[in-house]
Amino acid sequence: MSHEPCFSARRGLLLLVLAFAWTSASASTITVNTTQDSSNTGLCSLRDAIDNANDNAQTHAGCARGDGADTIVFDPMVFATPQTIFLGSTLPNLKDSATTTIDGGGMVTLDGQNLYAILTVGLFVTDVSAELRRLTLRHGNANNAAANQYYGGAVYSAGTLVARNVTFDSNNAAWGGGALLTATSTTSLIDCTFAGNTVSTGSGSAIYNQGPLTISGSTFSDNSNGSYGAALFQGLGDTTIANSTFSGNRSYDGPAIRVNGGSLSLSSSTIAGNTATGFGGALSISGDAGPVSLAGSLVADNSGGNCNGPIGDGGGNLYWPASAPNCPGAAGNPNLGALADNGGPTRTLLPGAGAAIDAIPASGGQCAATTDQRGTLRPQGAGCDVGAVEVVTGASHTVSAIAPDGHGAITPASQSVPSGETASFTVTPHAGFVVQDVVGDTCAATRQGAGDTWTTDAIAQDCAVTATFTEPPSRCSATTGYDTWFLDDFPGSALDATKWTAHDNGGTIAVANHGVSIASALSAFPFVTSAGSPIPPSGSFSVRWIARYTAASNAGDGTLVLSKGLPPNGLYDNDLSLRRAEAWQSAGEGFTVRMRSQDAGEYGTYFTDAAATPHAMHEVEYCWLDSARAVEIWVDGVRKARASNATLSRPDSLWFGNPNYTGTGWRWNPFQLYHVEVRAIDDDGLFSDGFD
Repeated sequence: MSHEPCFSARRGLLLLVLAFAWTSASASTITVNTTQDSSNTGLCSLRDAIDNANDNAQTHAGCARGDGADTIVFDPMVFATPQTIFLGSTLPNLKDSATTTIDGGGMVTLDGQNLYAILTVGLFVTDVSAELRRLTLRHGNANNAAANQYYGGAVYSAGTLVARNVTFDSNNAAWGGGALLTATSTTSLIDCTFAGNTVSTGSGSAIYNQGPLTISGSTFSDNSNGSYGAALFQGLGDTTIANSTFSGNRSYDGPAIRVNGGSLSLSSSTIAGNTATGFGGALSISGDAGPVSLAGSLVADNSGGNCNGPIGDGGGNLYWPASAPNCPGAAGNPNLGALADNGGPTRTLLPGAGAAIDAIPASGGQCAATTDQRGTLRPQGAGCDVGAVEVVTGASHTVSAIAPDGHGAITPASQSVPSGETASFTVTPHAGFVVQDVVGDTCAATRQGAGDTWTTDAIAQDCAVTATFTEPPSRCSATTGYDTWFLDDFPGSALDATKWTAHDNGGTIAVANHGVSIASALSAFPFVTSAGSPIPPSGSFSVRWIARYTAASNAGDGTLVLSKGLPPNGLYDNDLSLRRAEAWQSAGEGFTVRMRSQDAGEYGTYFTDAAATPHAMHEVEYCWLDSARAVEIWVDGVRKARASNATLSRPDSLWFGNPNYTGTGWRWNPFQLYHVEVRAIDDDGLFSDGFD
């Protein structure tokens, strides 16, 4: 449907690939819908999303407006499979005092390409809070003289930081914090993995800590440097570690943990197989540090000696070999297996038969923890096992969990469950989806209340639980109940003046056989607009029209246009920003439907049938869905597109024809419009007329 000379050129431009964007009902959810790093017209990059969150504004039109405690999510269609965003520079500094959350949904890797640090939190700004969830941060590199950044290869945090299910993989810094530097900030790490991180000349290949730090359910493996604390170097601050594993880390001194200052409390954890070329293969404590205490933990087979320095005994500890000096607890061989996926979100070291099993009395203080690193209940036997892993004794079964459609997650991926007990899973749909079903092959799973926890019945054999997800129903096309707001199937021989305002402008507007048709010559431009607003001022609605496209040559022929306001009659219609949706047919492009998903920038082609023929009839429906914050296009009863309407102004007008009759604009070829219907829809399950 071409109404202006430049429109053909617009068609010749490379059309944006449709990236469906979903936004939750809150305006503070910002959806990234591209894997590209730089700003892109009509798209929302992660870089743009952070800017909007920082500014609490719509700095970039392609993203939703930031507003307080923002959550940045990733489009479930673009990121239906794991995707990597390769960074061209460090991402913008997170600087909002309200918590900014970045949730990768387990599908997103941020890659610094071994050139750039990935992210900073609260750098040179006070009172900043951030949370990272289900992300992989890889190949960050803080070795930038120009930026004077030598710490925190993946993340430099000077604010309050929470990281959940985040993997820090193969990051590097020149002087410290190859993966993470905490600069007097408060930091919580939950179910995180630090693997293969390095520093060039300094300490703390995984973490260089200088503030309050809490670590739980996390694994540190294969981090290395030539100095101190490959997994954790603590310069200042107080650190609490529980249910965590340190394995295969390498440095001169304290490759698992080196404490230079502040205090350390470590419980129910395993430190094994680390290599010190000097001393303190597990723990190395400076004389200026303290207090340092160890409870319910296992220290074994670390080269260079297990422990170095004063360490308090909180009870329930085990060390091996017996000749290892300075480690609190009893000597005993735990017969550890290799670092592996033993269930739960992170890899662990599973004890074999031996000294670690049931070594802590069930009534003891170190057996008070209810679960181990994997989420397995403690105790499983007569007492609790020493270290991060509670071994399931007696008859047990493996309960695994999968989410095959990529539209959500179910965790933990695997559990070892004693016979007769139940298994619980957390089921989390990605943005824009809801849980469809959770089904076990040999066990039933039941949702607990309205939350995201599902629990199986008693387990009698190995079982696999599958979670599936779906988009919530739009209650749009093919519904049987709705409230008709506007309807015209053009009876009689004239337009209804209460519904339409007609300007023939030298052309022809004819009503016959329950249809309206227009015809125009080069100097005639018939134009019909809605009288008033035929669209409800609030709530969800759909506009459905049926038309026959009678010509497929020259500029093609179009039908209804939904718009935000009307172009004035007599002026050339070159303002595409008013339009929200339209359909046309031409010889070159076939039948085409377009829809706008934001106020700014272009709006793209959302459906094309290149094989279209003259005189074809189509039903087109445009749906505005308030609770879903989305718009949809349906063609001939089939949904063809869904996109966010978070940054889109609501349409309020309908028109067809061409408003220009004084210039030399493109005429409309003849067409026939048979039916126009606007329906009010209730998203909550009841239609606005009260019937389901």
